Amino acid sequence: MTELVSNALKYAYPGGREGTIFVQFRSLSGNGFELTIADDGVGLDHAIDFESTESLGLRLVHILTEQLRGRISVQNMGGARFTITFKDPAKRSPTEGGEL
Repeated sequence: MTELVSNALKYAYPGGREGTIFVQFRSLSGNGFELTIADDGVGLDHAIDFESTESLGLRLVHILTEQLRGRISVQNMGGARFTITFKDPAKRSPTEGGEL
């Protein structure tokens, strides 16, 4: 979360432009969670490939999402929106295994 908020602060509002950064963590019906970090800034200048990005921070976001057995999606309209969804680790089935 820190990396995505930090990137929004650094890149979303060039030239002293003002804006809003939105952070939401919510429980999904059932046994999962969703973390959303969004801004209303200039948006991303390209699509992000989390596995091959040169940004160490974004690679870490990808690795941590994988450790949670989650998914990350990116929307680039009216700013940037990153949404990470994952199951509740306490409610994971034994076959999903793995450590956090």
